[in-house]
Amino acid sequence: MKKLFLSVLFLVSMVYAGSDINTTAYDFNLTKDKKATAYVNWDTQHIAVEIGKKRIVLPDISEDFMDYKKFVSDISESLFFEDLNFDGYADIGVIVGVGYGGLNVFADYYFYDPKKAQFHKYFSNVSNLTIIGNTEVLHAPMKSGTGYFHDYYQIDKEGRAFLFLSASTSWPDEEEGNMLTDYSAHNVKVKVKKAYFYDGWDGKRLKSYLIQGDKISKVLDMVSSEGHTWIKVLYRGKKRDFRYWVKMNDLVFEEIIVREE
Repeated sequence: MKKLFLSVLFLVSMVYAGSDINTTAYDFNLTKDKKATAYVNWDTQHIAVEIGKKRIVLPDISEDFMDYKKFVSDISESLFFEDLNFDGYADIGVIVGVGYGGLNVFADYYFYDPKKAQFHKYFSNVSNLTIIGNTEVLHAPMKSGTGYFHDYYQIDKEGRAFLFLSASTSWPDEEEGNMLTDYSAHNVKVKVKKAYFYDGWDGKRLKSYLIQGDKISKVLDMVSSEGHTWIKVLYRGKKRDFRYWVKMNDLVFEEIIVREE
């Protein structure tokens, strides 16, 4: 699994000190062939991106970003750059905090819209966002107590990220045993004519299958390998239950709406 904050494409990181200005500049590759520079002005508390002769100000910068700067000695990794919506353009992560002894790195994420030449804020205060292998699945794990919480995101046709699966991992009550993971998803259905069962995520295809419109009773597990993501599902048939693996691309997930209390 590739750590997003380790794949930063810094070419330059310099601090300009003066009586009126304290600015950090980050050069990065907006695309394979186009460079850009992000400027953090710590005095005015603004972040601007210079692309050619155009300068774009990032909207809605969190106060937590400026507070985070007060508690770190090295600000060179306050921003990082990665193509998160897989459109060929780098997006920007802005670190807003670190927790649990450094295991949880929280950031706000801005996606670049090449049509409007703007950055839009799509994630707020998300922990450890990573791209899973060579897939187009984003994973945000967070350490909490003796376990972890996991959020998984997909990108829709408009380039918008949506939460399609969440999970919690914890140790069982008994002293010995593997960690238990419970998955949560909303209204998962088959979107193809035939979604074949597999006896393992790296196993052989079975003769049995689900048909378009069939509703999955529960997600039991998820594995990503060699550019593919597999979902172990529970499907309750009329005569028996089925617990097998299917290709995630054969399923459609309803977005999980998180309501803040």
